[in-house]
Amino acid sequence: MSQLTCSEVFDFSKGNGSSFLFGRLAGRREMSALLKKMIPTKVKTRLLSVLGVLITLMVALPTLLSYRSELAATNRQLEAELKVAIVHGVEQITQEIPNQLRLLGHTVAASQEVQDSLMYQDREVLQGNVGPLYVNLQKILDLNVFHFHLPPATSFLRVQNPEKFGDDLSSFRHTVVQVNQTEKDAVGVEAGVSGISMRAVVPVFYLNQKHAGSVEFGAPVNDALAAKIKAAVNQEISIIVPEGKGFKYQAKTHQMTIPEGNYSFLQEVMQNKGVTLKRVEKDGRKLLTAYQPIHDYSGNAVGILAVPRDIGSILAAAQKGALRSVAFGALSLVLILGFIYFLFVRLIDRPIHTFNGLLEAASRGDLGREDAGFTIVPVNCSEKMGCGKEECSMFGREGYCWEEAGSAASHVQCPKILSGAYTSCSQCKGVFRSVVQNEFAELGAYLHAFIANVRKLVSDIGENSTNLSNSSLGLAQISEQIDRGSADSAARANSVAAAAEEMS
Repeated sequence: MSQLTCSEVFDFSKGNGSSFLFGRLAGRREMSALLKKMIPTKVKTRLLSVLGVLITLMVALPTLLSYRSELAATNRQLEAELKVAIVHGVEQITQEIPNQLRLLGHTVAASQEVQDSLMYQDREVLQGNVGPLYVNLQKILDLNVFHFHLPPATSFLRVQNPEKFGDDLSSFRHTVVQVNQTEKDAVGVEAGVSGISMRAVVPVFYLNQKHAGSVEFGAPVNDALAAKIKAAVNQEISIIVPEGKGFKYQAKTHQMTIPEGNYSFLQEVMQNKGVTLKRVEKDGRKLLTAYQPIHDYSGNAVGILAVPRDIGSILAAAQKGALRSVAFGALSLVLILGFIYFLFVRLIDRPIHTFNGLLEAASRGDLGREDAGFTIVPVNCSEKMGCGKEECSMFGREGYCWEEAGSAASHVQCPKILSGAYTSCSQCKGVFRSVVQNEFAELGAYLHAFIANVRKLVSDIGENSTNLSNSSLGLAQISEQIDRGSADSAARANSVAAAAEEMS
C-alpha cells in the first residue's frame, strides 16, 4: 500500500488533507461513542460487572489451570510408565537374560568332564556329555547357541550343530577373542551379520587352573523375546537394528513399519544414552513412543528398543475428566454470580429503591410515607439506659429516641448528647445500635427522622401561618372599628360646627 506524502495529506486545496483528518476524527468519535455505550451507567451494573469479572477470574483461572494440570499430569504419568517399561525391557536384553546365560556357562565350565574333554580336545566325549543337557535346556530356555572354543578363537564344538567345527571366529566373534585373551567373562549383547543376540562367553580352566578354552551360551533376539518382554511390561515392544543406511525391525509385537523419514531420528536415538520420547499420529492413532539404545558388552550402541503406546483413549478419558472439572467450575461460577446478584438485589438494590420512593414522594410534598419500608422496632431508651430524666419526652415510653430526643431531634434532650459523651446517637451501642444493625437501617433511621422533622417543620409553619392570618383578621376588624369611630367623630364635629354657626 502506498504512503501519503505530507503535501498530499495537507493539500487542503485538493481536499485530501481535510477528508483524511475529518475521517480520522469521525472514527475516533464513533469509537468513543461505542465505548460509552459499552460502559454501564448504573452503579449497580458497574459494581456487579466488576464483581462478575473478579469472581470469573477467581473461578475460571483455577479451573483452567486445573484442566491443564490434569492433562499434564496424565502425560507425565504416561511418560513415566513408558520410561519404566523401556528400562525394564533393556535390562532384560542387556543384563537379566545374559546373566542367566553366564550362570549356565559357569556351571558347565565347572564340570570336570567338560574341562578334561576340552583340554584334551575330545570332541565326541564332550558332545556326549553336554548334548543331553542342551536338549533339556531348550525345553525351559530359548537357546540357540551352545558353543565351545579353543584359544584364540577357533570353533571346537557347536552343540547345536556338531558337524560344523574348526573354523576361525576371530574376524567377527570379538567376545570369543576377548575372553581367551583376558580369561575373563564377556557378557551382554553382541552384534552379528544377522542382527543382535544375547551372549555369555566364559573361560574354561582345566583343573580350575590352566586355561583350556571357552564356552558360550547364546539366546536369540526374536519375536518370542519381544512377546516375553511385552508380557512383563504390558506394552507393545519392538527391537530395531541398523541395516545399511537405514533400519529394520529385528523383533516386534505389532504390525507397524518404519518410515524412511524416521531414519535420521533413529540415528539420533542411537547416539543418546537415555530415553527419548516422541509423540506421533499414525493410522489415525495418537502414539507416544519411548526409545532407548541397546548397548553391547563393550558399550557401543547396536540397536534400539522401542515401546509404542496408543494414548488416544487415555488422553480422551483425561480430557473428559478435565472437562467435567471445567463444567463444574462453570456451574459453580453461575451459582456464585446468581447468589451474589440475589444478595445484591435483596440487601442493596431493594432498600435503595425504597429510599428513592420515599424521597420522590417527599419531593412531591407527600411527607406521610416515612414508615414505608421502615422496619426498625421502637425502643424504651430510659429503661435500657437506666435514665432517670423524667422531664424527657421519651421517658418511660417506646419510640425512636434518636429522632425525638437525640442527635436527630430539633430539640435535644438526651443526657449523653448534652453532656458530650456522644456526638451522635450512632455511637450509642445500648439503644441505637441494638435496633439499627446495618448501614441501610441507619440510613432508614435518619431518613425517617429527616422526613418527620420536615413534616413537623411544615406543620409548625402552617400553624404559624394560621395564627398570623387570625392576627391579621383581628387587626383588620380593629381598623374598621377605628374608621367607623373616626366617621362618627367627624359627624359630631360637623354638628357642633353647624350649631355654633347658628348661635352666632
